[in-house]
Amino acid sequence: MNLIKKTAIALSLFAFVGSTAVLAQTKEPVKTTVKKDAKKVEQKANTTAKKMDAKATKDLKAVKMETTKKADVAKKDVKATKKDMTSKANTTKKEVKNTTVAKTSTAGTYNGHKVYVGPNGGKYYINSNGNKTYIK
Repeated sequence: MNLIKKTAIALSLFAFVGSTAVLAQTKEPVKTTVKKDAKKVEQKANTTAKKMDAKATKDLKAVKMETTKKADVAKKDVKATKKDMTSKANTTKKEVKNTTVAKTSTAGTYNGHKVYVGPNGGKYYINSNGNKTYIK
């Protein structure tokens, strides 16, 4: 705002000096030309101030829009990260469950294969295809 006031003062001073030079050439009264020039300068200052205020509000709105967009993007990223983390946690839980069903102990041999005892007490061996074959 100080810049606008300084500009208005400088313009009015310039207008006053210019009007005295013009007045020397014409015989118009000094008071009317000074008043006219002062009104013109005041109008210019007002329009300049209005333009600057409009520009400032436009810039402020643009900054607000940009920050809200960035915040929305950040929220989406956080949600995506949470989903990824929960899915990874679920897969690791499944993997842990699968690994706990491991073979517990051996109980000798059967037809040249190691015999294993399952978690419920069943006895089996791994055949040549890699499948479990239970023993009665």
